Amino acid sequence: MLELRVKDVMVELDKHIIIDSVSARFTEGTVNSVIGVNGAGKTVFVKAIANLLPHQGSISIIDRGRELDRKKIAYVPQMTAINSELTVFEMILLGKVLHLTWRVEKELLREVELLLNRMKLSQLSNKRFSTLSGGQKQMVIMAQSIIAKPKVLLLDEPTSALDLKHQIELLDMSKEYAEENQAICLVIMHDLSLVSRYSDTVVVLHKGTLFKHDLPKHVMEQNLLEQVYGVEVEVTETKKGFKAITPLNVSIR
Repeated sequence: MLELRVKDVMVELDKHIIIDSVSARFTEGTVNSVIGVNGAGKTVFVKAIANLLPHQGSISIIDRGRELDRKKIAYVPQMTAINSELTVFEMILLGKVLHLTWRVEKELLREVELLLNRMKLSQLSNKRFSTLSGGQKQMVIMAQSIIAKPKVLLLDEPTSALDLKHQIELLDMSKEYAEENQAICLVIMHDLSLVSRYSDTVVVLHKGTLFKHDLPKHVMEQNLLEQVYGVEVEVTETKKGFKAITPLNVSIR
């Protein structure tokens, strides 16, 4: 079984400890949300896993007792600064090859087409990436990461620039990808109702430390959320059994 193992990870930036001794394990086929207030260390934690920040402690991907290269990790940032003149089709194709050449195998072109259809991006195929909206760019970068078939997919607030429909589509795709490819997905999210709906486990970071890592039903509790966020909340249950969290805008600190 594939596992992502994080043990005693610490990240120090500008002589300040941002992440302090965080340990967690994640298993294949799961979507795992990372939550907490702004400044809790969520992005730093995920970037450390992606090997984009120096860190202490150990981070490893273990598959059937064998450690995999961390190149098997894909990181999708919250907002991309890329302003490429490549088309959407070419951008996604780049996720599969290191550079575009004059000849690309038909099977690879077909793979891109299928992913475009699945993510409902076909109508954007020939548009230049630079002309897209922020939300459209986010979906394309997501597709570019998925086509590379990473074992660990890290998403930093992927729904922040998306409308409700596209939030659902992107999170559906994340869950399907993890399940179909026996992969592990970590997602930073602020919408706790979506966290409840899509997560197999939830990591709660608080002041750079691991406050809790558990099933959504054990995290989406009024007392815990009020303690972490410092805001009174109402927790209700939807007809489909998901928990819906409503902030009541009353500070309890």
